[in-house]
Amino acid sequence: MENLTAACIVLVVLSGCVTRAPVPEYKQIRCKQLLQRTEYPALREIQRVQARTEAVQLGCYN
Repeated sequence: MENLTAACIVLVVLSGCVTRAPVPEYKQIRCKQLLQRTEYPALREIQRVQARTEAVQLGCYN
């Protein structure tokens, strides 16, 4: 049990050390997906708004 607790603490610490900037390849793919979702007419408006919001957070419109 102590080993599991220690492992969890290590993972939390290491995850905090990872940069918040998205990997460029991931960002490119995710932006493409999000921008397609913002224009897809079959999606409900709330889903398009969520896609736009995430796209702005990723910097897809820059």
